[in-house]
Amino acid sequence: MRLQVTAQPCEDKCRNTLNYYNSFIRSPVLVQYYHQSCLTRCYHAARAQASCGVQRRHQFRVIGGTDSQECEFPWVVGVLVSRFWCGGAILDRRHILTAAHCFKDSATSRVFSARDVTVTVGSSKVYLQKRLAVQAVNLHPQHTSHINDYDVAVLTLQQELIFSDCIAPLCLPPPGSSPFDADFCVAAGWGITVYSETATPPQILQKVVLPLVPQHLCLKVYAAKYINNLKLCAGNLRNGGVDTCRGDSGGPLMCRVQNRYYSYGIVSFGSICGAPNRPGIYTNVVNPEILNFVHEALRY
Repeated sequence: MRLQVTAQPCEDKCRNTLNYYNSFIRSPVLVQYYHQSCLTRCYHAARAQASCGVQRRHQFRVIGGTDSQECEFPWVVGVLVSRFWCGGAILDRRHILTAAHCFKDSATSRVFSARDVTVTVGSSKVYLQKRLAVQAVNLHPQHTSHINDYDVAVLTLQQELIFSDCIAPLCLPPPGSSPFDADFCVAAGWGITVYSETATPPQILQKVVLPLVPQHLCLKVYAAKYINNLKLCAGNLRNGGVDTCRGDSGGPLMCRVQNRYYSYGIVSFGSICGAPNRPGIYTNVVNPEILNFVHEALRY
């Protein structure tokens, strides 16, 4: 499977926007200004995606995982929401992909604001990370908490990231592609590594290779209301032992194709971390309703 990164969908939107402005704005100069601004955003987004998903230093709630090398996955970030810990992935210089449920207080249903959120970047080690403020939190408007449909959010940072070996973007999957065609898929996060209420999170980013579970098998494990085309399942279905867990929510399920990693999933929820017949459930990023939301959020 050969995947290509392209800015064409964004450019098509700019063309449609141009036609829309032409319908009621009489000043050609003003219309052209709006169009050029849109194309500039496309250019920067395309540049970020052209260099996305490539490991510069290493080629190659996590249960059964191992320590990652320093900056092995330079797009994986921490997302601190009030006193709760989640994960996320860099998409470009201003935007972080994560899970919507991280921003809803389970006790009160309150949605946390941007001032409650901090993003940490730049190292696999928690104590070496740089903390960044968030300007906006964009949750999918159809997110449904009790079944976690549409469990996706995009954060906008207050300041642009400076890309380096330790800060880099992850690719979004091309429309119509499939993670089942990838070489393998990996989850990474700072979530707990032992399923226990008293477990403490690791200080070094954990990584684990996760086999994907076909949808029809996942439906046999979980009720049909929880599993649909908005979700992916991953984990060792028969033996367990590898999984994401508390604190990994929002982090990427990244699949490698032609030495480039793509964000095919977002850690969403599960049952008992690492248990047999209890695979983890991930937001299916390549689903058109999810992917279109993300692309639209990247425009702002």
